[in-house]
Amino acid sequence: MHELSSVRVKCVIGSLWWGCGAKQQWIEYEFHNLDRSTEIWLSMDNDEVGQQAALEIARRLGEYQCRLVKLPHKDINECLQAGMTQQEIVHYLETAAYFDPEELCTARDFYQSTL
Repeated sequence: MHELSSVRVKCVIGSLWWGCGAKQQWIEYEFHNLDRSTEIWLSMDNDEVGQQAALEIARRLGEYQCRLVKLPHKDINECLQAGMTQQEIVHYLETAAYFDPEELCTARDFYQSTL
């Protein structure tokens, strides 16, 4: 039997959630649902406006729990229209990047500079 504490709740947010220029107003109405998520994947349009919106949403919800999905097409709908399989799309979800600060360095960065 699994304990509740071991269950990871994930939430995928796409660009269609707010639509029609409402920007992030939907967060106020859905925060009680988002609050239950331990990880939030943001899949916005793959253009400058969409990426900026993803950053604003991550800052508002907490960058520590958000990941940015970078798709090979504008959005998930265009991925499906291009013939991508569900498995291919899931791969992009699973490899979504965290919103790490630009100043954050990895151990590899330090290792490379000591050589």
